[in-house]
Amino acid sequence: MTNINLELVAADAAAAAQRQDIVIIVDVLRASSTIVTALARSTQAIMPLRSVDEARRMKRANPEYVLAGERRGLRPRGFELGNSPLEYTRDRVGNKRILLTTSSGTQALAAAKEAPITLVGSFLNLTAVSHKVKQLLKEEERGITIVLSGKLGEFSLEDFLCGGALVSRLSEEKDRCSDPAYAAYLSYQTSERGLLSTILKGNHAKELVDIGLSEDIRFCCMLDKFHIVPILKSGWVVLDETV
Repeated sequence: MTNINLELVAADAAAAAQRQDIVIIVDVLRASSTIVTALARSTQAIMPLRSVDEARRMKRANPEYVLAGERRGLRPRGFELGNSPLEYTRDRVGNKRILLTTSSGTQALAAAKEAPITLVGSFLNLTAVSHKVKQLLKEEERGITIVLSGKLGEFSLEDFLCGGALVSRLSEEKDRCSDPAYAAYLSYQTSERGLLSTILKGNHAKELVDIGLSEDIRFCCMLDKFHIVPILKSGWVVLDETV
């Protein structure tokens, strides 16, 4: 039987990697939603980077790559794209490679680099990710860790609910959930029918609304818009072609 763990902040991805678990990185608002959308719109690959300076250095060395990301929710100076999934249209990102740095989501991906398998999950690809995890568990026995990126090292409501939604899709495994994973599952069960209104009450969502990004929140709360699974391979997040 498979253990399902849930880590509450990005830095805890390193512990999941040490356990050699299957890791699912969740950053609903907005890095994981943006990554899923970009790959659905034919982006070749996305390199998650920790810092703005690192991203700029990579851009100077590879001018053909698209420089993208955010700090405090907004696009850094000189970046071509921010962290809004609505910006990632096929015209802008199709057949391109993207350098992405965000406040929390790309930090979690970097921390999970030693994990045997790292996937990117969101509400947008909920069912696809859960199906992929079940497929992987048929091939080898491992634990599962859902890593919530949070916001600048703190708990994030929308990530917690998405973690619970993932647990709900892995229904036959719930009897081996950690307490945080089971709590997330229960929270999602009570808020599923009013998911958007619940998430809009969270601090992170309120901050995005204040800077004019309410449409991002609505988009990121859509369930199963895409049937794709991003996977981290050799430092790049790419489309898993086996889904």
